[in-house]
Amino acid sequence: MSILLVSCSNGDSAKSGIKITADVVSEINEIPEQSANESINFEKPESKESENATGDTSQISVSEYYDVEEITEDLKAVLNLSYYNFSRDITDPSYIESSEMGYYVIHTTGNNHLRTFEEFCRYYCGYNWNGFRFFINTTDFDTYGQPLKKSNFTSESEYDSYIRRRILANYTIKEKMYDVENGKVLEYKSWLVARDDVGNFDGNLMPYLLIYKVYCSPNITVLIRPRWEEFSVFKTGTFSEVLVNWEMEDDRVRETALNKSNKILKLCGVKKEFFENNNFKPYFKSEMLSFYYLTYYSDVFNFTTIFNAAAYKGETENELVLDEINVTLVNNDVATLYELKFKITVLADGERDYSYPLWSEYLKKMKPGDKIHWEVPFKKINFVSNITIISDSHIEKYYQNDPKIKIRPFNKTFTRDEFLNLT
Repeated sequence: MSILLVSCSNGDSAKSGIKITADVVSEINEIPEQSANESINFEKPESKESENATGDTSQISVSEYYDVEEITEDLKAVLNLSYYNFSRDITDPSYIESSEMGYYVIHTTGNNHLRTFEEFCRYYCGYNWNGFRFFINTTDFDTYGQPLKKSNFTSESEYDSYIRRRILANYTIKEKMYDVENGKVLEYKSWLVARDDVGNFDGNLMPYLLIYKVYCSPNITVLIRPRWEEFSVFKTGTFSEVLVNWEMEDDRVRETALNKSNKILKLCGVKKEFFENNNFKPYFKSEMLSFYYLTYYSDVFNFTTIFNAAAYKGETENELVLDEINVTLVNNDVATLYELKFKITVLADGERDYSYPLWSEYLKKMKPGDKIHWEVPFKKINFVSNITIISDSHIEKYYQNDPKIKIRPFNKTFTRDEFLNLT
């Protein structure tokens, strides 16, 4: 959905003394932050004991709050990790990760204190947990979406091209709970693998994730990833057969991971009562996804188009005159666009068509972060009811019979009332 920003400048107009301006910004494709991380406060709470609504601490069995600096040193001592260093992640400071590929990660919840298992599960259990994104390339992951249907295409040939060009994937999540001497531990697994139309395994698309989630205190959870020394996975057959074979490899590292988790529970002083009477059920989710380069560029690629339009009152009572259009293009994505073509089309009252292509050396290679500003050269356009501005950004097609590759198509219609309401 587009954002309409409207402003009015009181400069002198040659025609009427009033100039009407409007800015339109196309949707910027951003990944929403995990809701639980919206407010982060890393200060140590004043009280070391949690309270229920009445202030009575006897009814809630949780560990004391843990200071993140203390726990990093304690973890190194208890788990014999003296050769590891811990540092806050620059992009998301709620994560403190170890060196050596982040096998140990401390996640802080800030002001969101998890005092019961129910609260912990609402935040960390598989069906709610968004923290897996910390461990993967989210840019690549988010290019996969629900497979398209025949009804999404305007012709049989376009649909056939999609079937030939798409990459099919299976995304599977599994989570179960294990009992250890000092409490319970969540074991989380996820796979994103390529598959063919009949379900045969066709390779990995993302690293396999095996993560143990260990509750420590109302503000801290420790995440452990086993360190694979060596493993051998049978990679032929259906994707489900390969996943089962992969899980057999997990048996070799689970005991060590659970022993470490047990030591963390003891270190943190988590009381067993915290895990009692929980309604946790093993979680399983498996769905088919797909990647298609045309929908990736049109729906996912992080590209912004900004319109600025100005108009003044015409000589007749009902007439408005569009006399200024400015366009800004911004590549917010991590990929470079090559040989980008761009033009805008202006429709006056939905009928008269005015087309303006942009020719620029900058369009030959638009790198991440590049911005292009264009003052569109055109003659004054008179209109009565509305003006529609349509952007057309595209790069050359990959295959001869495929359509051109559109980059985040965007258009906006300004009604007469929108302009007049500014005066």
